Amino acid sequence: MVDETDTVVMVTPTIGDGTVVRWYVDEPAAEAGNEFMSASRNGVLIQTYLGNVPEGMVQSARDIHQALTEGREVGHAATHRRTRLLGGSVEPIVRVRHDLAALEQERHGGGDDD
Repeated sequence: MVDETDTVVMVTPTIGDGTVVRWYVDEPAAEAGNEFMSASRNGVLIQTYLGNVPEGMVQSARDIHQALTEGREVGHAATHRRTRLLGGSVEPIVRVRHDLAALEQERHGGGDDD
């Protein structure tokens, strides 16, 4: 069974299929290019027994396929990326969430002091 906590998802452009989203069981599998599932505008390809993949992941792949057929952006699905366009190592994507209300509260010293 694929463990969702270690799963790596990478979004890559290709010449033939357009954008392809690939799922790997972990970073070493991503480094080696051994995906267990991919989604493109052509469909979803699963390269393991279906029962090994959590249904939520399969549904995500279906949703991404649908988005790609509609021409929508799917970069938000990526958890990792390559450090270079052609190759390079695999690194996590760090997303910064800006909570403006919390920043304003901190800036103005508005905390709950007892």
